[in-house]
Amino acid sequence: MKLTNIMSKVSFSQKGKSMLRILASTMLVLVWAIAASANVQVGDKLQLALHTTNGMLITTPELKGHLLVVDFWATWCHPCMMEVPHIVKLYKQYAPKGVGFVGVSLDSDIPTMQAVAKQKGIVWPQVCQALAWDSPIAKAWGVNAIPQTFLIGPNGRVLFRGFPESLGSAIRHALKGHPTIEILRTQVTSAIADAQQHVASGNVHQAIAALDGLPTGLPRDRHLYAPARKLAFAFRKAGKAAVKALLADKTAAASMTILLGSRGQLMEDLGAAN
Repeated sequence: MKLTNIMSKVSFSQKGKSMLRILASTMLVLVWAIAASANVQVGDKLQLALHTTNGMLITTPELKGHLLVVDFWATWCHPCMMEVPHIVKLYKQYAPKGVGFVGVSLDSDIPTMQAVAKQKGIVWPQVCQALAWDSPIAKAWGVNAIPQTFLIGPNGRVLFRGFPESLGSAIRHALKGHPTIEILRTQVTSAIADAQQHVASGNVHQAIAALDGLPTGLPRDRHLYAPARKLAFAFRKAGKAAVKALLADKTAAASMTILLGSRGQLMEDLGAAN
């Protein structure tokens, strides 16, 4: 099930009908990849299973290529409600870029929390055990004051813990070292378009330079497969010298291999012998 309320074009898994039966008993399971602790800190690596009130399951493996904001709050918390417009703004800014948001409400009444969330524009999923400060979630994370936010990296490592007012700068800093799949996709799409334009203009070396400038950690992404094939065909159309120049550049050839899925596919699209 695609969950556009978490992030643009990102889906987290759902346990189907069986999950819907436990909406009233929403819970969070936190398993440590390091020694067990009751106080989540920056640098800790987590394995998460977040069950939300709308039946979603968010797990650490599904964070690959993305960041996740975990926001502890409550409707009865005045400072929390003061921060809501700021977090809504961050959500609108960064959700399309691959940053997921999930709230952990320390309310004691789920329907009330959901009504307030809807009124205030809080559209991201919520975890709520309806136990206020007795919530095992708050105790497991060592949260004894709210509002409080966490930023989780693509491998489950905690990158930030603090107040929402510092969340924007934390996200910006994290994206520099952990660009999401959406950001990488945008960068690669732009580089491919530039390279194709250079090839069409006969500037093969500039086209290769554009490919050399692709970001490290290039993802194998189905959305980039078709544009990469068009670029390979453009090199093929440009002639054997263009193909030879591309293959001679190890960085550009490696990037194209990743985008196309295999060296064999690259060679086939270029019309070159494997």
